[in-house]
Amino acid sequence: NLLGGHSPGSQKNERVFDSTGIEAIQNFAGELMMALTPPFRRWIELKAGTDIPTEHRDSIDEQLEEQTRILFETIDHSNFATEINEALLDLAIGTGALLLQDSGDDYAPLRFTAVPLAQLIIEEGPRGTIETVFRNHAVPARNLERLWPQARWSATAKTLVTEKPDEEVPLVEGTIYDETSGNYLYVVIEENGKHLALADTLEDTPWIVFRWMKVAEASEPYGRGPALTVLPDVKTLNRMVELHLRNAALATSGVYLAVDDGVLNPWNVK
Repeated sequence: NLLGGHSPGSQKNERVFDSTGIEAIQNFAGELMMALTPPFRRWIELKAGTDIPTEHRDSIDEQLEEQTRILFETIDHSNFATEINEALLDLAIGTGALLLQDSGDDYAPLRFTAVPLAQLIIEEGPRGTIETVFRNHAVPARNLERLWPQARWSATAKTLVTEKPDEEVPLVEGTIYDETSGNYLYVVIEENGKHLALADTLEDTPWIVFRWMKVAEASEPYGRGPALTVLPDVKTLNRMVELHLRNAALATSGVYLAVDDGVLNPWNVK
């Protein structure tokens, strides 16, 4: 449905007669979240690696214990729990993505954004890892300056901010890997007019892109999830329930044959 061009709030389940597949994906995301990243629990521990001499590991582990505590306090104060669940729903299809940015809030400095698959354009590097990521989306004009305070918007965008703040501005948000410097070029481009509003250099990518399974010989950057494996069964079950409901409607209402002989009005038959 995300790739079908539906508008927000539209009825996306008009042709769904059985909710088994929908519930299964929601259960998949919930169980995977509880297994890998349970909320308000430590799901990783920072420890000294094998490169650290044995006599120094205990003291370093004590310092890393404090760093682990700070790390999870920061994560618990963020919106990670809600956003990772949405990203895992996309992982059921094949590819999930989180965008990690500075929120500008000292209390909750991390802001996670689950980017839907329909907005995501990814490119692999020579070793099969995701290096370059583009996001094609639209943002209400009133949020532009708050999301990117350092950006230099075009005159058209500035006019929308003051006169039509609820109108959405199409944007292309890109993170391009520079193999020469090893850094990432982060850009925000207004799609209408191709105006470059922001260009910044980052040492690390803000993107966390994860895939369920890849088909090696197909050279596909996107993953294939368990939902695609069971899609034929979901469609078959949905069709069977639809036919069952149609048969029940016929059995309830009945089918009648009458001759239009000039006396009978077929439009008034009850």
